[in-house]
Amino acid sequence: MPSPTRPAADTPVVSKDLFVGGYTGPVSSYGDEAWSLDPINANPSTERGRIHWDPFPALLREDFRFLAWLMINTALPAIFLQGRSASTRTRRSASKIHRCVLQWRLFAIWLSTRSITRLADCTSEDFREYAASLTRNPKSRRSYVRSQLVELTWLWMVDRSSPVPLDVPEPPWEREGIDDFLPAASSRGENQTEAIAPQTMGPLLVWALRVVDDFAEDILAAWSQRVRLAAAGKTGPRTKEGLARLNTYLADMVEQGRPVPTVNINGRPQTANLYIAGLTGASRLQVDTALNKVRRWKEYLASAPPGGCPLPSPVNGTVDGASWTPGIDYDEAPLLMHHLGTACFIVLSYLTGMRPGEVLGLRAGCCPDPDEPGRRHVIHGYVYKTAVDEDGNHLSSGEKLCQIR
Repeated sequence: MPSPTRPAADTPVVSKDLFVGGYTGPVSSYGDEAWSLDPINANPSTERGRIHWDPFPALLREDFRFLAWLMINTALPAIFLQGRSASTRTRRSASKIHRCVLQWRLFAIWLSTRSITRLADCTSEDFREYAASLTRNPKSRRSYVRSQLVELTWLWMVDRSSPVPLDVPEPPWEREGIDDFLPAASSRGENQTEAIAPQTMGPLLVWALRVVDDFAEDILAAWSQRVRLAAAGKTGPRTKEGLARLNTYLADMVEQGRPVPTVNINGRPQTANLYIAGLTGASRLQVDTALNKVRRWKEYLASAPPGGCPLPSPVNGTVDGASWTPGIDYDEAPLLMHHLGTACFIVLSYLTGMRPGEVLGLRAGCCPDPDEPGRRHVIHGYVYKTAVDEDGNHLSSGEKLCQIR
């Protein structure tokens, strides 16, 4: 039986009034072994993490589960923001909640090694000793230890704002200041990632632009053909006309000694039945039956070499006056689309100065043509990290902004 002060097992993990606009997917229940935070995550640039409860020590699990549920569904009182970083919000984003609970798990495991089975039995000295254990690790950077201690502060703040607190003690760094609980600062600073050298960035940008300007039309046309053939192959009806076209196609292949169209599935070539069905207008069942049961076609498949699946789309892009590729294969189109997306990301990030999350948050139609000739284009995007509502709480659905580029 659930505790009268805690949610029942079938209680939704996320209250419906917190869903980001348009979310219609599944919603985890309080008693589930894993919680999805997708209902409050509209940011396309963040991970879709799930909170897994099994790794938590069994005797401490329910205390942490209850506080995590409160952190998701309730906002902290504004008084907790006094004296804290300007980026601190009374309600947190899905990605921050996920990372916070991961830090709580490490603390829970540490408490269990000290035979502490309830958060009510944890003391301020336990917090102090845990912080000391983090700084003793020679690989622990100052920023990492700070983030862990801040998440434990959230454990205390969420409990203090609960209608039925578990009496989590105040961490000592709240009274004494956090600096004395952190490793010494690096003489080089925390950000030691080197910038990409111009000798690398220059050619990368040049070829990203070439892919976007010169190859995109061919790649998009090939992808459109692939989607069309796949859809036709999956949904095509079983007709006499389709079977006749299939037999003609296979007869021409045998007569001309052409390779059998194949695709790569899990590293192994297999006959491209879906491609053949889409190309001929036969149903997939008709293709499967012909290739597996008609002796003439079956024998040819056994002896013929595997071949590609050329798409019926033109190639207009050139490199040094020659076509950049003789043709695009059915199996190749998804990879080229991935490369095209990467090239677009590089160009947008470098030439506009937008952050990765801002680029990933762009949507179709975000940069319409100006109303008047000669006017500059305006990019309409969304920000998520710093988006807040009128009360200063994190806005999971993001905030629209305009940037002139």
